[in-house]
Amino acid sequence: LSVFGWEPYKICIVLGVVLLLCVPLLFWKRFSDPGFRTVYAASWLIWLVIFYHMAESATFIIAVVGVFLWYFTFPERKAWHIAILIPVMLFTCLGPSDNYPKAWRMLIVETWQLKVFPCILVWAICLFQLMRFKKRVLSH
Repeated sequence: LSVFGWEPYKICIVLGVVLLLCVPLLFWKRFSDPGFRTVYAASWLIWLVIFYHMAESATFIIAVVGVFLWYFTFPERKAWHIAILIPVMLFTCLGPSDNYPKAWRMLIVETWQLKVFPCILVWAICLFQLMRFKKRVLSH
């Protein structure tokens, strides 16, 4: 949120998000489905990194594992799944590497902080899917 110039109390944001992540647990019957549990685990892995303000580039491997857990949960991948995975690969995985010129790398990683935005998008999609989970959508 500091990217947008808004500096709320960090503890309020973290507590609010933890409560939001606990809402899917209210649906105990859904938790028996392996697809639900996989997306739920993916959302926690991504959350660990995107809401930690001191996360270094190497820490993003945890979020990327969460993104891939989410991606491989679906038996049929649609075009929008791949469209979301591409920015994760370009910015989150390759952004801090030497694959980009140094000026681009500084823009991606430090100035614009683009490496986190694809992970935030996948995290939001995970939460949306958990709230409206249907067994036939995410089952293996």
